[in-house]
Amino acid sequence: MMSQHSGPPALVEFVAIEKFLVPGWSRYYRLIVESDCKTVVDWLSEKVNPTSVIANQVLNFVEGYKRHGMVFRWAPRKCNIRADELAKQGIG
Repeated sequence: MMSQHSGPPALVEFVAIEKFLVPGWSRYYRLIVESDCKTVVDWLSEKVNPTSVIANQVLNFVEGYKRHGMVFRWAPRKCNIRADELAKQGIG
């Protein structure tokens, strides 16, 4: 699936995660979000400060998800090659 956004990969990944997480899901489920973009996972886990261009947007997002106990994990692409292929095809 082609992204409608362009820019640095970390920014595109963050925007995708932000749009995917629908308010209210965490009332019923404990969300564990996996990404192969270590930079974004580090931003969301507050291990590294985000770039100044989107710092406020990331920090606001982090404050929102912390209240709901969401977990973000880094999953190297090489560990999940088939899922990555399906995602790129828009299937999975």
